[in-house]
Amino acid sequence: MYPIMYNVRQYFDAPPAIDVVKTIEEEFERIGLKDIIKPGSSVAITAGSRGVTNIPLIIKTIV
Repeated sequence: MYPIMYNVRQYFDAPPAIDVVKTIEEEFERIGLKDIIKPGSSVAITAGSRGVTNIPLIIKTIV
């Protein structure tokens, strides 16, 4: 005999939409990035994309 089975659905509230570019710019300003990285400096940028929305926009904004 098989156990009783139930059909279950799970719903998650969608997080509020954010302005990705504005948020990145505000965070860079908050940490004083312009004072840390000077024009002509070399930096390394890396990104993992698993589960992250807007990766191309995020990387473009960072660069």
